[in-house]
Amino acid sequence: HCEHQVLKQDLIHKHKEALQVCKSHNLVVMKTNRQGETEALEIEVREEQMMDDKILVEMDQKVINQQNTLEIARVPGFYITTNPQLNQHFVNVHYSAYGSQKKSAQSSPC
Repeated sequence: HCEHQVLKQDLIHKHKEALQVCKSHNLVVMKTNRQGETEALEIEVREEQMMDDKILVEMDQKVINQQNTLEIARVPGFYITTNPQLNQHFVNVHYSAYGSQKKSAQSSPC
């Protein structure tokens, strides 16, 4: 969202600068161009937001599938949830239980 705000601010600044140097007979063309550029930016922002939403839905589904697999495997403490705090807790538990084993296996000279 910050990137979109920066782009929008840059566009507004560009339009203000152009209006200051614009001749009166070009004002209508200038305003039409400004409107087109603003609409294009808004469309791009909406499309990116839709893509972000789609990615989040796909990631949530992957988390649910993983939780289901861990629950079926009877891994203690794992069950299907959409609670973000519990999901983060599961990640932390997994990392504390298995993350240190991974590091020691990677540092092994064999």
